[in-house]
Amino acid sequence: MSANDHSLFLKHVDTSTAAILVYVVDDIVLIGNNYEEITHITMLLDQHFKIKNLGDLIYFLGFEVARSRTGIHLCQRKYTLDLQEAGMIDCAPMPTPMVHCTSLSTKQGTRLNENDCTTYIRLIGRLYT
Repeated sequence: MSANDHSLFLKHVDTSTAAILVYVVDDIVLIGNNYEEITHITMLLDQHFKIKNLGDLIYFLGFEVARSRTGIHLCQRKYTLDLQEAGMIDCAPMPTPMVHCTSLSTKQGTRLNENDCTTYIRLIGRLYT
């Protein structure tokens, strides 16, 4: 387990590295630099949890994942277009990860329209597609 992220699990054996990132409740991303090790971990997970392998990662939490000979490239083009559609293209950037002790306030920021929160719900939902 990573000391900085309790949902990230790492396995190092010689020059082989594998990482499992658990998000939501039952979704994981498994990556590594050794195909045989990835296959082995997938088999172990399937024996204990009956997993469904969805294949190569294409989208993850608003990131588009593209592979090339030079490596893996992450892009937020799709999510940026979703922000534009929601009228949020001019919103202020936020450093990530956020400071863990950040407090939310009812006195700051713009309050969502309680009668029409569909834009917010749709935008959050797109993080998982």
